[in-house]
Amino acid sequence: MPDFIFDDTLCELGEAAVWIEARNSFVWLDILSQKLFEKSALESASASIHKLPYTASAILIPSGEADAVVLLVANNGVYELNLDTGTSFVKHSYVLPDTHRTNDAGLDPIGRIVFGVMEWEPSGLNGWVSRINLDGTIETLIEKIGIPNTFVWSENGSIIYFADSYIQTMFSAEYSSVISSCRELFRLSNGATPDGSVVVNGYLYNAEWGGWRVTKRRLHSGEVIGELKLPVPQPTSCTVAGGKILVTTANVGLTNAERKESPYSGMTFLAGVDEFEVGEI
Repeated sequence: MPDFIFDDTLCELGEAAVWIEARNSFVWLDILSQKLFEKSALESASASIHKLPYTASAILIPSGEADAVVLLVANNGVYELNLDTGTSFVKHSYVLPDTHRTNDAGLDPIGRIVFGVMEWEPSGLNGWVSRINLDGTIETLIEKIGIPNTFVWSENGSIIYFADSYIQTMFSAEYSSVISSCRELFRLSNGATPDGSVVVNGYLYNAEWGGWRVTKRRLHSGEVIGELKLPVPQPTSCTVAGGKILVTTANVGLTNAERKESPYSGMTFLAGVDEFEVGEI
């Protein structure tokens, strides 16, 4: 077993990795099994698991709230969950078609929730991206997107980075009251597609579904300047803290032969950011 496995639970669709500094812990989801995991960065004990009564797809850390409070973007609303008590309640509600669910999400520089909606079984550009404003109103920011992923911002908040995994493309765009001047940052091929990302120190770290790796890229050009190779084909999300990068993965959709080839698929990995192979890759 690779020595950088952080948690050996086999998630169907591990996702939404985030770091909670006040708790010194990482949290992530298995979307399809409706579970939230929390594990201390310092302890070797097993992760604590919260079984959720809804399908959450993203975890957000709100500012100005208690250390135990997280926001979960789910199929029927945004929930506030207390990690200490396990209690949750609906903070914002909405109704999605039965054919659709939420996917990735992010908090913009002033605390508005930006989240993507996709088909359960993607068949085209039939999803969208919405924003929940501070007054609770909901508006559509982007239409006709297949699998919306990666909602992160430049350090000054003027640029948003987001992916449409359905067309294997990462975009950057000007961000204010609207999204404008959208451009392709990079496009993948050969079965790989950009999934979840995090921006740290001016670089975009991106988990490549189907790519067996996480890449470190320049924000302005999308150029790859480093990579972390993984023993699994489907990395899904990543977060960075204390010189470490946590990577969630998935085993959903793999054939029996593929699962034998990559038996650690679905596990959660922790590596040093200095372990990225550097150079043009």
